[in-house]
Parts: sequence; C-alpha cells; structure tokens
Amino acid sequence: MYKILEHSADEKFHAQGETREEAFEEVVEAFAEIVGGQTEGMYTHSFEVEANTLEALLYDFLDELIFLKTLKVSWSLMLKI
Repeated sequence: MYKILEHSADEKFHAQGETREEAFEEVVEAFAEIVGGQTEGMYTHSFEVEANTLEALLYDFLDELIFLKTLKVSWSLMLKI
C-alpha cells in the first residue's frame, strides 16, 4: 500500500508492505504514479542494488528508478532484493 503525500516543493509518498519486497514494489507503484509511468507493460528491466542499511538501499533503489526514468525504460520492473 502506498499513499501520495502533499509537499510544497518536491514529491513525497509513503509506501509499506508486509515484507521488504512488497514494500519496494509499492515504492515502484508510487514512483510510477508520480512520474506518470505504468507498472505493467511490454518490457522488463532488472537491476540489483546493494547497501549496508535499509535507508541506503531505499535511496539507491530510488536513484536507480530516477535514472531509468531518464532513459524512458518501461515501468514493468523485476525486483530482486
């Protein structure tokens, strides 16, 4: 489950799931809604992110999503956490 939150300058959302994988899937859903993408499509893109803390993992994961958005990659993402 995710919720888009109001913010005066940036985009903001809250995402959660029963597992880490589900929470990160919700992050993708929220991010796609914010940038106007789709989470289901013809293409899949896989990537791996490693970090020492959960906060760093989320930051690096979002950084990768932003990078992929700049490349206009489809939002059907295969998560491997």
